Amino acid sequence: MGLSENHAVKLNWEIQSPNIFKSIQIWRSEYYDKDFRLIGETLPTESEFLDKDVLPMKKYYYYLITTGLMGEFSGQTAKFFTLYEDKTAVSAPGNLYVLSHPDGIQLKWQTSEPNLKGYHIYRAGMNDSKFELVRTLLPHNNRLILQEYVDSSGILRPNASYRYFVIAENTSHVMSMPSDTSSGVTGLKVALSPPFAFTAENEMPLVKLHWTAPSAKEEAGISGYEIYRKKTGDGTLVKIVQIGTNVNYFNDSTAVLGASYQYQIKTLGFNGESSKADESGVVLLPVPEIPVPFGLTAYKNELGVILQWDEVRYSDLKEVKLYRYERGAKPQLLASLKPDELSYVDKQTGKGKLFFYYLVSSDRANNQSKPSEEVSVSY
Repeated sequence: MGLSENHAVKLNWEIQSPNIFKSIQIWRSEYYDKDFRLIGETLPTESEFLDKDVLPMKKYYYYLITTGLMGEFSGQTAKFFTLYEDKTAVSAPGNLYVLSHPDGIQLKWQTSEPNLKGYHIYRAGMNDSKFELVRTLLPHNNRLILQEYVDSSGILRPNASYRYFVIAENTSHVMSMPSDTSSGVTGLKVALSPPFAFTAENEMPLVKLHWTAPSAKEEAGISGYEIYRKKTGDGTLVKIVQIGTNVNYFNDSTAVLGASYQYQIKTLGFNGESSKADESGVVLLPVPEIPVPFGLTAYKNELGVILQWDEVRYSDLKEVKLYRYERGAKPQLLASLKPDELSYVDKQTGKGKLFFYYLVSSDRANNQSKPSEEVSVSY
């Protein structure tokens, strides 16, 4: 018979004429017809044996053999079997952790109970009062210190939070109280779409970008947008801004006049995922009309050729370039002058030579004006 309170199996028998025997041997196996081994030996005056080396709800087969005073053996008795139930209360699983996982949510917990059969997993939404069973009798793994389970149910939503608890069950079908409740967020990736109707418009000094957010179905999984830019032809994409979901426009104030740009926009998710790029934002910025220097005059004296001109009034002016050439020769840059410099002395002259001079304005993006009117000096 099985003794639940002793966690053992008790064997009883009767024997006649015990004085003609030397001992009684107890043999046991987990199988009916093989692998029996000797587990104990008693005096012939004994009539019971307590087998404590057993597991609950596991079937064991037994038979007895008597030994004579001269060392001879009897035949074996009929085989018989039994098992016992462990009705001891089972402790609840402890230290339940709920973690994000690419397939959903991962649960980890600890248990020190012996003879466990498995676990029952329960789940509820953050706003749900009722828990539902999502996994029945997950097998206990004796090789793991922390037991694990990944909830990949199809009803889980990206970036949504859920609560869980775990109940343990032993091999005698005794269940524990529920573990403490723990909550976590799914790690599911969202299949994001890029924004719709992405446009770039030249409204210098700004390039105005505008787009329409993806569908409301995806809205819960969107954390923001990334905008990239490259000059047409050079192929180098650079991220210029990352913004949240509360706006659907961006004004680029760093674009340079005279350049052609291609803009791209991507939708971002909360778990680091991003959509493909929408590359429809292309804009050509016109070359600016930079004022041509004027009022250039030249005369010679003992120092050389004295050149003077009027101030160029332009807010983005970087410098004024002075060129000189002789008839039939290529113009050479003589000097690059600051905007507030309005004269220059050319000391590199020679007798009998005819020099031609002109000016060119240049902005900070190195866009240049048309040449000014020329002046000439015979030295």
